[in-house]
Amino acid sequence: MWDFRTDVIPLLVLAALGGWSVWLGRGGSVRAKQMREQLNMPEKDEMERAIHHKSITAAYYAMLCVLGVYMLYIGWVKQEGINNIALAAILAAFAVQTGVTAVLRYRSTKGDEEYKPHPLWKTLLLLAVIAIGGTAACFLLLILVLTV
Repeated sequence: MWDFRTDVIPLLVLAALGGWSVWLGRGGSVRAKQMREQLNMPEKDEMERAIHHKSITAAYYAMLCVLGVYMLYIGWVKQEGINNIALAAILAAFAVQTGVTAVLRYRSTKGDEEYKPHPLWKTLLLLAVIAIGGTAACFLLLILVLTV
């Protein structure tokens, strides 16, 4: 049984810590700068930001791989069928990544004579292929699990 009074406390603490860390890292106020100096958190230069970006990207791909392996484990080893939530999370992650990359690429190359902007129809086609391919893969895995 889920008790709202006691089970929501860890979520509130996690949300408060997340909000505080975002405020501390991005806050431009004098108080945030003083607190960063007290905690010995220097401002990030371009190299530190690039390293941080690469580590986040690696963690993102590792999370997707673990989620995919979990989905396959549930489907084949435990014979419980395909975990639709895990598959939807993987497909949503790839779709969001593709869409955001296309939008950022378009914004960064718009107005630049050296580069041609990425056409929107290619982005929409790629998202459609990802959605159709994911649905087909889900269907094929479902058939494979049901026949075994």
